[in-house]
Amino acid sequence: MRIPLELYRDELVPGVTDGHAATTTYIRSTAEGGDSRATVGELMVGFVLAPVLQHETRLGCDRWWELPLDAGTAWVLPTGLEFQCRWDGPSDFLNVHLPADLVNSVANGRQGDSGGEMAIVPRHGLTDPTLVQLLLNIHSAGTANDDTAAIYRDTLTQALAAHVVRQYGALNFPRDASQADERIVRAIAYIHDYLSQPLDLKTLAGVALMSPYHFAKAFKASTSLPPHQFIIRERIERAKTLLTASRAPISEVAALVGYQTPSRFSQLFKRQVGITPGEFRRQL
Repeated sequence: MRIPLELYRDELVPGVTDGHAATTTYIRSTAEGGDSRATVGELMVGFVLAPVLQHETRLGCDRWWELPLDAGTAWVLPTGLEFQCRWDGPSDFLNVHLPADLVNSVANGRQGDSGGEMAIVPRHGLTDPTLVQLLLNIHSAGTANDDTAAIYRDTLTQALAAHVVRQYGALNFPRDASQADERIVRAIAYIHDYLSQPLDLKTLAGVALMSPYHFAKAFKASTSLPPHQFIIRERIERAKTLLTASRAPISEVAALVGYQTPSRFSQLFKRQVGITPGEFRRQL
């Protein structure tokens, strides 16, 4: 599904809208580049409305990740995360901040009687049309000054929180929550930094300072996926971004996300997405 962002850009009003359940910020700048460094306050979900071809970021670690952003590329950054990004050229992006009580309310409904606590896993370079459409509608509704628009905006915000928790939430278990959180988050950051390189259980366990057995068990408890399946999912998500943002050959995209054999990459891509990389690119 392709969202006609060029049409929305003509209609969206830059600035901040402060609603009952969410605050949105739309920034359109003609400045040639920038550098932003901050610690996330309320959960931040956003995307770019125009391409940013020269862009790099780091999330909760010292390693920079070079990532060109096509129009519609999104991110989900949880409360407390330290991040920095640098870019060349104009910037055109929309952020929505979700209050902790709303996210916790939705998360409590999902975790049920599991005994776990829900955490949002930081993500950047996402291709998520549903997320983008919700953000656009929330911001647009915030510029209307009537009761109906306010109710509509609150309903959309609830839907956004539910989507974020469902797609990007992971359960952490309280017996070792603070320690496991830190170790698993560190391993996830390492995975994102080295997606193009071989990744194995022993290396990831070493990053987390855990034995391979206990790491694999704790990782699945936190993310609902075994490490190898999580890596496949993240590589395919990165590939979707590269297929959208560049015209690089599919064999090159495969290598950039850690697959030296294009046929293996295509097989896993189709298993995850339902279509081949070539079909995915033709639909854009």
